[in-house]
Amino acid sequence: MAFNKNCMKTSDFGKLNYRDLVKGLIVAALSAALTGIKQVLDANSLNFNWQSIAITATSAALAYLIKNFFTGAQTITQHKN
Repeated sequence: MAFNKNCMKTSDFGKLNYRDLVKGLIVAALSAALTGIKQVLDANSLNFNWQSIAITATSAALAYLIKNFFTGAQTITQHKN
């Protein structure tokens, strides 16, 4: 299959590419934000447990990257209507 603008290949099994790293950082940022929001809502104050937020963000990013590391390559095709 020839690759064109509408086709994209994900990273191979046992490898990560820059998209995986960027998406991992996005997952980490969203996890940190949601953890912070939950803490604010639970405590009814703006006191943050930064250690808890950092652990959650790091764990989420590592879980995402590990999942992608052990997932085989796939070709994603976008169809225009």
